[in-house]
Amino acid sequence: MTTITPVEFEILSQSTEDLTGLWEFAWYFQSHSHELSAAAALELARDGVRSLLNKGLIELHSREVEAQSSRLVPEEKVGVELARYANWTGQPTRGQLVWATATDLGMKLYFEGGLDVVPKDAG
Repeated sequence: MTTITPVEFEILSQSTEDLTGLWEFAWYFQSHSHELSAAAALELARDGVRSLLNKGLIELHSREVEAQSSRLVPEEKVGVELARYANWTGQPTRGQLVWATATDLGMKLYFEGGLDVVPKDAG
């Protein structure tokens, strides 16, 4: 069993459907928790994405705004893309945005019940 938080589960769930823009995670958390500011929702999403990347459950892709195909973000560029504010607002820089998708492992664990969802502050 792989342990993840409810935030990570939501991000992984969205990432199993298709390429999901990083900004969509931030928007989701802000719209579902009215106590969160936009900045707090962005940080919550960024932390969840970073954790899922570290667990090998999602990967990042970049693509031109109008393009149909995407490129895997090289591991050495992931930190840069996570720090790029435009990726979290949906406002493209250089005409491109970054998207997340579940890895084969992420898909397998999500669809075959290999996840243990535990609140972050639990034991």
